[in-house]
Amino acid sequence: MSLTATIYNRYRNPTTTTYKDFIRGSVTSRLGQLCRTFSLEILVQPGTRFPIALGDRCEIRIDTELVLTGFIEQIKGSGSSNKNKIEVKGRDITADLVDSDINIINDFNGNTSLKGIIEQVIRHIGADIDVVDYSTGVNLFSEVSRRGEMTPARFTQLLVNTPFAPEEGEGAIAPEPGDNCFEYLNKLAAVKSVLLTSTPSGNLAMYRAGPETITVDSPLVNKIGDTSRNNLLSYSFDYDNSKRYFQYKVSGNYSVASQVFSLSTESENPKIVDQSGSDIDGLIRDSRRLVISNSKTGDSTQQQSRATWERDARISKSRKYKCSVQGFKNSEGDIWEVNTIVKVVDDYARIDDTFLVNQVTYNYSVDGPRTAIELVSKDSYKIGLGKITFDSIKKSKNFENAFTLNPTINDQTDEGEEEQEIQNTPPFSADDYL
Repeated sequence: MSLTATIYNRYRNPTTTTYKDFIRGSVTSRLGQLCRTFSLEILVQPGTRFPIALGDRCEIRIDTELVLTGFIEQIKGSGSSNKNKIEVKGRDITADLVDSDINIINDFNGNTSLKGIIEQVIRHIGADIDVVDYSTGVNLFSEVSRRGEMTPARFTQLLVNTPFAPEEGEGAIAPEPGDNCFEYLNKLAAVKSVLLTSTPSGNLAMYRAGPETITVDSPLVNKIGDTSRNNLLSYSFDYDNSKRYFQYKVSGNYSVASQVFSLSTESENPKIVDQSGSDIDGLIRDSRRLVISNSKTGDSTQQQSRATWERDARISKSRKYKCSVQGFKNSEGDIWEVNTIVKVVDDYARIDDTFLVNQVTYNYSVDGPRTAIELVSKDSYKIGLGKITFDSIKKSKNFENAFTLNPTINDQTDEGEEEQEIQNTPPFSADDYL
């Protein structure tokens, strides 16, 4: 099992160099984060010039399977009379969407699908990125389904191709000059409950974590006593119920004459009645109660939905688990992937449950290939309030956490990082949308 990097030099006469004997190397993919990132540390033989330059194109593979296509963005070097070492870092091709801002799109067409708007923004900055329609069912990593089945990245054709409805912000979704490309597109994607991420070839994929997610028959095991099936090299967990409650009660007002509940507009009807809704978390002692005062209009059903959202959001961030395993592939022979459901049996952590793979990092060093896996509640990305408007998202200060647990692109770290706790930031505050 090998990790190889092929570098295509863009400045001199076209040259291609393939590296596989790294001091260390890593590739990270995170669910809900657009860019894949990589870091390679290479030993250069004395008397030879290092044939890599900033801006070079890079393809990284596990064995023969492509996992990242991007560019060299940072180079660091050091050496002595008998040894030279260089470290290169970069991101995949979609980094241009993360870094670039929108000027003025003169021919912007808001009466189109999410896919169509994304393609308009990509053309605007001149990026060579395709928007991948996964409704036909292909594998997120190889973009060719090896198992001949619909895969985690699929979603309905209707979701992708349906234009934005008036209540979703049609006519008011045009970007403003200076808007960051990815932030703008990510907000639009939230209206459709879609996650944006990149493919191994550097294209942009739209998909949702949900019932279509594949369950991988390759459990992560860390048992006491019978250790014959144990496959973890390290693990860490963090359980915290200090922010959970037995009862969540949301009280608010409801305009009797309102026929359509709006998330962004206060009702002007003076006829108001008190409404409330509640839900419970049966695993918490019943003396813990949370009461939320909701100033926005809504009936008891909507207030109960708000209470359920609050409960589920707090449950999802109360359990965090992280581990590392030998190799890059699971027991089924497939590369460990994000957006897959996996069984975890850990006697030390008192876990016997299924989790969603939120992040994978493929690490290669003198110790051989290892995969660091971060797992979260399998329902974490399904937590939401249903229909929201683009205008309400634009006004939200906490939007960056709406549909991702931690969207920040982190610098690559040493393999020792895998021993640390999962960093799982809370979802957005529902108050910003109600």
